[in-house]
Amino acid sequence: MKCTMQARNGNPFHPDALEEYLSGFETEDAVHASCEDYRAAASIDISHDDADANSSW
Repeated sequence: MKCTMQARNGNPFHPDALEEYLSGFETEDAVHASCEDYRAAASIDISHDDADANSSW
């Protein structure tokens, strides 16, 4: 929605790019994996990032 608003109600994506992006969500497994990735980014990934930031390499 934000992208559409910024594009003045147009589609800011090249049709080929949008088609390629959407093709990645053609199966339930792909949608589930994407949702799990977003879930992790909002939870455990934050803890991992904090731990990395506080460790000495």
